[in-house]
Amino acid sequence: MEAASSNITTVFQNADQQPAKFHARHLPTRANAVQQEIERQIIAGELAAGAKLSEAAVADSLGVSRGPVREAIRSLAQAGLIELAANKGAMVRSLAPSEAMGLYDLRGVVFALACEQVAATCTSTTVDALDQYHDAMINAAKAGDSNAYYELNITFHDAIMGAYDNPQARATYAALIKQLHLCRKRGLAIPENKQASLNEHAAIVEAIRASDPSAAFAAGRQHVANGRERFAKTLQQETND
Repeated sequence: MEAASSNITTVFQNADQQPAKFHARHLPTRANAVQQEIERQIIAGELAAGAKLSEAAVADSLGVSRGPVREAIRSLAQAGLIELAANKGAMVRSLAPSEAMGLYDLRGVVFALACEQVAATCTSTTVDALDQYHDAMINAAKAGDSNAYYELNITFHDAIMGAYDNPQARATYAALIKQLHLCRKRGLAIPENKQASLNEHAAIVEAIRASDPSAAFAAGRQHVANGRERFAKTLQQETND
């Protein structure tokens, strides 16, 4: 946890550097910084589903008091990443299969709409960025670097959502994806799943490049639907094992 403590310290040090145009909202609080670090650990799989979070242990590892940790845990519980249970304390949330499937269904609709609009309004800068992320994912898959692939996969989807001119939809997608991080990484760790996902990404990029909204919508919807099925198969395999 030494690296995590260093990251938190850096955030706090940066908070002391006044922006060119001062406004308090530019300054992260300790609770925000702690929340970001715990969320990073959950997304990276460093904190597995069901892992218990001790306020004292987290505070000690990150070099902060228990107050910011308590506030961060409450915020993460509201975001659906942590469960708070009486007499049990806080633990990383475990998604039931039915919950995960429902989240995938919602994500599929929002992501497809984003692909559709981006295809209708995209610039060469957007397409170039998607090409770069896709190429980087191919290289990560060839190198067998699942962590790099997963991070690039997040960046690829974020680039599409970032180009989608619908703040409400972007906020909805962000909330959905945070919860899906609790389970998505398991499916993408399987080599054949990576290749299938890469092929689907290529179809999305080509539809956007061709400025074809209908094809982009279909490719985006199919990509998430296929991801849902890959996750379901992963769950089945884990049950059989």
